Amino acid sequence: MKKMITALLWVVLILLCFAACGSSQIPGRYDLTAIESEGVTISVSDIKDADTQMYLQLNADGTGVMQIGAEAAQMQWKDGMLWPVGQEDDKVPFTVENGVLTMHQDGQTMTFTKAK
Repeated sequence: MKKMITALLWVVLILLCFAACGSSQIPGRYDLTAIESEGVTISVSDIKDADTQMYLQLNADGTGVMQIGAEAAQMQWKDGMLWPVGQEDDKVPFTVENGVLTMHQDGQTMTFTKAK
């Protein structure tokens, strides 16, 4: 009986460890929902038309794409930092909480919501 309880506890600990690993939950598509600059927040739905794509795709291998209108930039990401490919000096910090990705740079904040 003691061995069964010990084994069960190990299984629970392993499952908790996997659930706590946040980076595995980061990859996916995030649609731009708002931009804040100088205290003014602009909802993306107010500035884009139906054909305009504004999103950030983060892949599990640390690559990605940022699509804003007709412009697409190849990106890399790791450890809460995002940067254009080949421009490691231009890293931008980001956080992901409850499916919302937030980036802060040069007094601007971009908010993305994970697509379902």
